[in-house]
Formats: sequence, structure tokens, C-alpha cells
Amino acid sequence: MRVYEGIMAAARRHNCRTQLLGYYHPSQLLQRVDEVDLQGLILFAPLEMGQRIAEKLKPSCATVSLTLELDPLGWPTVWLDIDAAMRVAVRHLRRVGFSRFAFAGWSGIRTGDQFAKTFIQVTHDQAPMWSGPYPFNAADLENTEQAIPVDLANWLSTLEHPLGVVTMDEQVSASLTRACDRAGLKIPQDIGVVSLCDDLRCAADVPPVTAVEMPFFEMGENAVEQIARMLNGNQPDRMTTLPVDDVIARASTGMADDEAISLADAVRFIKERACHGVTVDDVLQHVHTLSRTKLYELFNQRVGRSPATEIRRVRLEQACRLLRETRHPVAEVARQSGFAHSRHFSTIFHHYMGITPTAYRSLPEDECVHIMPQVEASKMSNDE
Repeated sequence: MRVYEGIMAAARRHNCRTQLLGYYHPSQLLQRVDEVDLQGLILFAPLEMGQRIAEKLKPSCATVSLTLELDPLGWPTVWLDIDAAMRVAVRHLRRVGFSRFAFAGWSGIRTGDQFAKTFIQVTHDQAPMWSGPYPFNAADLENTEQAIPVDLANWLSTLEHPLGVVTMDEQVSASLTRACDRAGLKIPQDIGVVSLCDDLRCAADVPPVTAVEMPFFEMGENAVEQIARMLNGNQPDRMTTLPVDDVIARASTGMADDEAISLADAVRFIKERACHGVTVDDVLQHVHTLSRTKLYELFNQRVGRSPATEIRRVRLEQACRLLRETRHPVAEVARQSGFAHSRHFSTIFHHYMGITPTAYRSLPEDECVHIMPQVEASKMSNDE
């Protein structure tokens, strides 16, 4: 969400209409390019999707990439200093006592290959590395979340511990924490985890995952600055590399505070009970060490949304899964997702997903949203 904040802040300064497009909604990405009169496009997508979008763009639309995947298309790119990010991650693991290291990332994408190469350079060692196929759409993502923890657990079981593992992003980190549970490995005693991307999921994971502090706001802001240059007839920077110099230390490397532990407990409670009708009062009763004010403060600061919004998000995520995987009537989907009334459920679903439950069910599998798009999560965080 910090990327969006940076984009909006800079777009207001320059009075230009920009749009951030991303993964997991192929047909809607292409439709937005056709329908919206854009001055600037900021794109985070795989190469194949970038090529399809490039064919539809008007010559006057200034385009900037936020990923190395689109480098072959020749667009200006805003990215982070990969070498610095890896050095920061490994340095932190050394500081907290790890002397053996491993890397877990994605295969089949340029960014994954670059991170893996940099890991070898930084550790000066043939350290163990794991890679899995990148989830390019919602169906891939669901399969990934089911299969990868098993694969990772088998991989971890063959390695010597204690071991400090650097992960490419928050998805790999989440799979790694589940893999440790499967393998009977303790975090951080046996496995220390540092993610190279500090997504909101890192703070909300159990245990919370230490992550490299990413310059997300600056990425969004700089992308708009490049667009403004092009709109003014000036030459943009071909590659802008943003500095990275610190980590946000959390429990996955033994750096937890009491508030972080309580927050993780609250997030886990919501994940397990949201579809059983729990309320914020139930969360407070479960996490009795936090006041209501402190609970909301921690959620807003570290998760990026309130406890009530997180409960709603988990319920809607469950509803999406049931609509995709079962033929239950909408009323039954509503009940199993924690909504007391099907009419209320349909209203909430349409408001946040932009589509009715029945229409969502009829979408092709690769167009179904597996989780709330970030733009929707951002909207949810502001309507308490």
C-alpha cells in the first residue's frame, strides 16, 4: 500500500492521471488499458502480460515499470538495490548468531534469478538454495500455498541447523513458516527467516517475519516523477535504483517485543475464528494484554488495516474460496463465511470485490481473485 501512497502523493503534485496495474487479474488489466484515458501507466506484471499491454497502449501514455521482468520492453524501471538488500539481510542473520545460510525464491522470473545470483556473491559460498515456480495467476497462487510448504519442509529437513534463510518475498516467507511447522523445526531456534520484501503479511505472519525495509513509498513517488519527465518532453532515467540499508527486526530472528507477540496472536485468532462470527470484542478478550486503543493502533501501524477490517477480509477470502470450489447456494456460502444474512453478504461482497457473488462464481478460474487486490485492501482500511 505504500507504493500507492507514493504514487498518489506524486500524482497530486504533478496533476497527472496515473494507474498502477499488477498481477492476478489478466482480463481486467487489459480492459482497464482499453477503457481509461491514461497519461501514465505504472506496471508491475510478468513479461507476457507486459507485452500484451504494450500492444494496446497509446503512444502518448508514459509507462514506467516497477519490476525487472519488463526490462526487455525498454521502459524506464524503478527498482531497489538488490545487492544492498541481500547484504543487509545476511548481515542481520550474522548479527543474531547464524553462520550457515540458505536462500528460498522463485524460478522462472528474471528477479528470482537475480536474487539467487546475488545471494551466492554475498555469501561467497555454495549455500543451499530452493526455488519454486512463480504463481502467475490466482490458480497458481492457490496451488502454491498448498504444495510449496510440503516441498520446503522436505528441503529444510535435509539441511544442517541452525540455519538462516533469506526469502525472496513475503509469499515464500509465509510458506517457509508453515514448512517449519510441518518439519518440526522451531523459528528462530532452528531456522531464522529474513524476507527481502517487507509486505504487510510479514508483520502479520506467525511468527512475525523480519524483513528488509523496502522503499515502497519512494518507488511509487519516483515512478510518477519519471512519468512527469516524459509528459514534459524530457528524457527519463532508464534505470533508477533505490537504496536499501536496514531491516525491520521481528520474531523470526528472535527480535520480538511483547506487542509484536500479542499482535501475531490476534492475527492468528482472527484467521482461525473470523468465519465463526467473532467480533473485535472477542479478539480483545483473547488477547487480554492489549487495550482496544492499542489493538487498533498496532493493527493500523503494522498490518495496515483495523481488526474489524481484517475480520471482514478473512471472511471475504473464505467466501471467494467457497464460490470457486463448491456449488453451495450463496446463502450457505454466506453462513460458512461468518455472515449472518445472505443479503448483507451480497452487498458487502459487491462493495469490496466489485462484482456479485454469482457473477464471481461464473468467472474463468484464472480470472478469480484469490485474495483481496491491494487496491481493495487499501479501500477497506479507510472505511472504518
